[in-house]
Amino acid sequence: DSPFLEGTSIQREAVELSLSAGLFATHLLYLDGADPWVDRPLLDTHYRSFTGRETVSGQTLMIAVPLLGVSIFLLPHRQCRLNPMAYRHAKGFAEATVVLAPLVTDLAKLTTAKRRPDYLDRIALNRDIRYGSKSFWSKHSAVSFAAATYANLYLYEYIANHTREHLAWKIPVSMMLYGGACYVAWSRVHDHVHDVLDVTVGAAMGSVISLLIYGIQDNRWGAYYAAGHPSPIKLDIYPNGGYVAYTF
Repeated sequence: DSPFLEGTSIQREAVELSLSAGLFATHLLYLDGADPWVDRPLLDTHYRSFTGRETVSGQTLMIAVPLLGVSIFLLPHRQCRLNPMAYRHAKGFAEATVVLAPLVTDLAKLTTAKRRPDYLDRIALNRDIRYGSKSFWSKHSAVSFAAATYANLYLYEYIANHTREHLAWKIPVSMMLYGGACYVAWSRVHDHVHDVLDVTVGAAMGSVISLLIYGIQDNRWGAYYAAGHPSPIKLDIYPNGGYVAYTF
C-alpha cells in the first residue's frame, strides 16, 4: 500500500476521487455553458458600462490555484515531507477550489440569472451575451477565497511550529494569500463584470466550502463524534411529521 493512503482505504479513495471527477465533469461539460434556468433575474443589478477588461483572467486562476495546491503537497510538514496528511489536504484543496467552488457557483448563477453590471452594453455590442446573465455570485472570488482559506488552514496547522520565529513569516504569507484573493475580487468589480454583492457572497461561499472540506479531510468531525460528543444535528421523523434541530 502507498504510504499516502495510511489511515484510509483504497476503496474509499477510489469512490471519493470518482465522485470528484464526476462533479468536475458535470461542471465543465454542462453547467459552465448552460443557459440560466429562470426567465427573469431573481436579483437586481445596478448597470455600468462595458469595459472589455479582464484584469485577472480565468486562465490566470487556472494556473495560480493549482500551483498553490502543489505547494501544499510539497512544503515540509512538521513530521516529514510528502506524508499522508499532505496528500489528503492536497486532494481536499483540489476538491474545494477546482470541483466544489465552481460547481456550487454555477448552480447559483443558473438559478438566479442575475445580470452583470455591463449587461446592457453587452447586448448593444453583442459581446458574450450568454454570460451576461450569470453574475451571482462571482466564481473568481469564490475560487480565490477558497484557495486562500484552505492554504491558510493548512499553513497554520501543519507547516512548521507556532513559535514567534515561524509566525514572523506565516503572518505575512497569510496576508499575501488573502491580499491576492481580495485583489481578484476587487478586479471583478473594477472591470464591471460583478458588483460588490457578487464578490462578497462569492468570497464567503468559497471560504465556507474550504472550511467544510478541510474538516472532512482532517477527519475533524469523525474524531469528534468518536470521542463520544453528541451530534449537533438531530433529526426525528414521525408518522404525522418531524423536525430538524441544530444545537449551537
